[in-house]
Amino acid sequence: MFRSKSNFEKVFDKATSNLLLEPDLDSMLQLCDMIRGGDVKAKEAAAVMKMRVIEETNPHVQLFAVHVLDTAMKNCGEAIHSEMLTDKYLEQLKELVRNSKADAVKNKLLDMIQGWAVASQHNSDFKVASDLYNIMKTEGYKFPPKTDTADMFKSEKAPRWSDGEDCTKCKTTFGVIQRKHHCRACGGIFCSKCTTKQAIIPKFGIEKEVRVCDACYDSLTKEKVRNLELQKMNFRPNI
Repeated sequence: MFRSKSNFEKVFDKATSNLLLEPDLDSMLQLCDMIRGGDVKAKEAAAVMKMRVIEETNPHVQLFAVHVLDTAMKNCGEAIHSEMLTDKYLEQLKELVRNSKADAVKNKLLDMIQGWAVASQHNSDFKVASDLYNIMKTEGYKFPPKTDTADMFKSEKAPRWSDGEDCTKCKTTFGVIQRKHHCRACGGIFCSKCTTKQAIIPKFGIEKEVRVCDACYDSLTKEKVRNLELQKMNFRPNI
């Protein structure tokens, strides 16, 4: 008999649909929410992600599965890290890089492994990934240029979500009408009026605008402006 799919697997199917033209960040973050909120055990979620990345034969679907894995690693913390960062699974990822005929899948895997290696400088969870990265470089694997999101855990991890019955800012009590919302930058819990703004959060691999509180919006906006100013200062046109 066929067992029915779990809610996590159903959302995973949506996040990796062959009909997608680009990564479905909303579905990927929903999967992260399910893991962080305890709706699915980290071990069970990891088993689904491991299988889909390694065993999927459709390269388009497989690429989105790798995106899901990468997003979960950036947002779900130690519970997922401990399940994914094993010698056995990392060796499987290396084998997939070696054998994949899809350049997009191969490049995304290399970028992800490189990001994990960078993370090891500030998070001991990732040391085994750093070891793999160094071995692969020695063996001649060509990694893509490092991106900003390769520094995903350089100074911070995705925050744990707060819980409570009142908005952190205005102290409004939550109920049937007044729903609670989490700021994806700080993890705080707020009412809808105190989380009206949206921003991207590159350090957590979130490249699409998501709900944040007012304080985090101001902080992220200032950080974005600073980064743009630094880019302008570092730009030297050829004369």
